[in-house]
Amino acid sequence: MRNFRLNKKFSLIIVPFRSFLHLLTIDDQLAALKCFRRHLVKGGRLSLNFFYPSRAYMAKDYGREVPRIKHKGVEWRDFSEFEDEPNQIVESSSRAVKNGRTIQRWKFKIAFIYKREFELLLRLAGFSKWRVYGGFKKEKLVSSKQEMVWIIKK
Repeated sequence: MRNFRLNKKFSLIIVPFRSFLHLLTIDDQLAALKCFRRHLVKGGRLSLNFFYPSRAYMAKDYGREVPRIKHKGVEWRDFSEFEDEPNQIVESSSRAVKNGRTIQRWKFKIAFIYKREFELLLRLAGFSKWRVYGGFKKEKLVSSKQEMVWIIKK
């Protein structure tokens, strides 16, 4: 998403499922936003979502394995910790456990991005109009427990 060139512009670009957080550096984040902007028609919209980094959640669950979901005898467990705390990079691993044995494992890294930080990225990418909501029903953002849903206009 950082570097693509299409011979087409769009009225809507959607970046779902918190996937923007997989861009780990400011340079990559900014490159992606500029690329999205280049591919929007005038008045077009960019929509994306990601969670608000919660200090309470981090203090409670980071650094220990946490059972999340159990379904049909399989339990999913998550483990997250800062790989690079100053740069807000978190490594998460998940594993599926059945009858006490790990049957599947996966890892990924994400960057925590705060509201004001993202607003600065938007400005640097050339955007000047956006709204951030506290959920998919356009609730007011008032808590770190909410999902940030961004609607950005070119």
